[in-house]
Amino acid sequence: MAKARIAILISGRGSNMAALIYAAKQRGCPFEIVLVAANDPEAAGLRLAQAENLPAWPERSLIKSWTLRYGPLKPI
Repeated sequence: MAKARIAILISGRGSNMAALIYAAKQRGCPFEIVLVAANDPEAAGLRLAQAENLPAWPERSLIKSWTLRYGPLKPI
């Protein structure tokens, strides 16, 4: 079965993100992290994401940028 691809939204240190990064490295984890996005380009968690070689997207107007780039968000 394919792993779920997840994006993590952060606004600061990214402490919850750190737990998800750790979990994603464990054998049998059902997801992979494909993006870390922050609404603050200075969010400390972005440095952790970059250190873990995760794509990071710092953007003050995150929802607006996403909508312009990919279209409206769709519920799952």
